Amino acid sequence: MRLNVGAATDVGQLRTLNEDSYAVAADLVAVADGMGGHRAGEVASALALSTFQLAFSSRDEAAMVAAVDAANAAVFEHASSDLQLSGMGTTLCAAAVIGDGEIAAVNVGDSRIYLLRDGELRQISEDHSFVEALVREGRLTRAQAEVHPQKNVITRALGVEADVLVDAWTVPVQDGDRIVLCSDGLTNEVPEQTIEDALRQFNDPVEVCGRLITLANIGGGRDNITVVVADIAESTTSPEVLEPIGRPIERFEVAELPSGGVVETADQATVIAPTGLAPSAAPVSEPSETDAEVVDAPTKTAARPRRLTWRTIAMVLAVLALLGAALGATDWYYKHTYSVAANGPYVAIWQGPRDVTFLWFRPKVKNPDEDLLVADLPRAEQDRVRNGIDNLTSEEAGNILKQYRDATTTTTTTTTTTTTSSPSTTAAPESVAPESVAPETVPPEATAPSG
Repeated sequence: MRLNVGAATDVGQLRTLNEDSYAVAADLVAVADGMGGHRAGEVASALALSTFQLAFSSRDEAAMVAAVDAANAAVFEHASSDLQLSGMGTTLCAAAVIGDGEIAAVNVGDSRIYLLRDGELRQISEDHSFVEALVREGRLTRAQAEVHPQKNVITRALGVEADVLVDAWTVPVQDGDRIVLCSDGLTNEVPEQTIEDALRQFNDPVEVCGRLITLANIGGGRDNITVVVADIAESTTSPEVLEPIGRPIERFEVAELPSGGVVETADQATVIAPTGLAPSAAPVSEPSETDAEVVDAPTKTAARPRRLTWRTIAMVLAVLALLGAALGATDWYYKHTYSVAANGPYVAIWQGPRDVTFLWFRPKVKNPDEDLLVADLPRAEQDRVRNGIDNLTSEEAGNILKQYRDATTTTTTTTTTTTTSSPSTTAAPESVAPESVAPETVPPEATAPSG
């Protein structure tokens, strides 16, 4: 049994570089959709596929998983050794003939594998994406998933972490079956029914690839588009011979691998989609008309954001949490910090630091009915109040104000008492009756005779 293969990739209508890659051989087909910084996506996808092909030695399911692990390690190590490629990653899906009437398949990410049998198309891979997990959990319908604003968030990718979880399975096949591998640049633009119709309409796998690329570009072409179609056919060709089967679309360059297989690439980079977070860890929101992407709108021209990542979401949530904690701590500090200080000529209790304003936080007077003058305090306390007695609790500030009130009240009372008692201590001289005063005696000899 062998594969008759057609393969094509296209940059799409809006992107300037192509991060997708595909690999084809006599008994092996694969598609990778790269992500990362400048040119990192195309490096990740091409490196993953070339490593995968070279590592895939024996034809069985376990060997395919081992080859995916090798590809993951190659991308991860390459990204770790080059700062310009840091954070790059890629999806990978592949199918290989492993015996008479059986193929093995592997998948990481949201590139897809379909099987067309007797004119009926069905997806045989499982998307590792946020919305797909929500659909499986019953939290979103399939229709809601198609227009969900987080549709492009994937939960697994090669090269993001040292280890990756790989889906692997075997599929019984028969003569006339058609295997389709594609990146999400096709499935995000073309409904599955339309894909099925095209696969039934064209017998030549190369011709049907060209038709599907055209349909995706008509649908908007907002992403790179890659399609590999492999027809199951009986053959006497040894599956160990990795000769290229089929032909890529004419205007793309083809780089031959040492193994004899072919990896087709073109150009660009995008954003990484790390693994390891459960779908329930991210917020779920219902799609709205403004942020939903309509699949069948060929006139849409705005570029769709490429692969919002779990790492980005986690970082944004962490920053928001830290900001919320900082604002909460600031609010608590302003509400629980008091001072006793002058407010004009009066003694006042202030809430919040008097010399600091931040956002909507402002110091404010807590006893607006002021009646205690700074000038009524002892000289030393007047200076303290004018400088401000800060970092007090509400109770401490209240106690200080009470002490000042009590002191000034005592001083006022004492002054009043002294003023009232002064007249009684300076009494008028006591009157003496005239008859009680003895007449002055003058000795006779002291009176000189007149004349």
